[in-house]
Amino acid sequence: MYSKKELRKRIINRRNALTQIEVLRAGEIIAEKVLRHPAYQDASVIYAYSATRNEVPLDLLFSHIFTAGKLLALPKIEHGYMNFHVISGLKDLEKGTFGIYEPKPFCCMAPKPELILVPGVAFTKDGFRLGYGGGFYDRFLCDNSAYSIGIGYSFQVLDEIPLEAFDRQVSEIITEI
Repeated sequence: MYSKKELRKRIINRRNALTQIEVLRAGEIIAEKVLRHPAYQDASVIYAYSATRNEVPLDLLFSHIFTAGKLLALPKIEHGYMNFHVISGLKDLEKGTFGIYEPKPFCCMAPKPELILVPGVAFTKDGFRLGYGGGFYDRFLCDNSAYSIGIGYSFQVLDEIPLEAFDRQVSEIITEI
């Protein structure tokens, strides 16, 4: 088995090799799957992420969330911790920590999530995830019991990844396949 560092490098290189058409098509398919999911349909407060570095884009899903009158919250790194703030549109975002778009300062803290959409570098079939190494989502998931869905491409789902005691699982994984 590869080390976390080597696995990150391999998966990110493969993700970066995707064409814009492949990325957008996967985003469309995954958005359709999330929209049909009972956890999404029942949720009124959804925590998601702002895609970066060829992560699965959620823009189509965001449009539906706004139209459906649900609350959408995105993460902002504050004092070493990831907090989620409500946005009412993409105009509420600015480049922040690590060059990732995050809510502007006027966006208020979000109420408790009912659904969390989680990015990752890799996932196991039973929901363990490998992130970028900062531990932000592991700490966040540890403190939240809402239903969580890992979002990724099918090649990001592996039989095994190196795990440590602090690594947290997502409830389910959705890919384009």
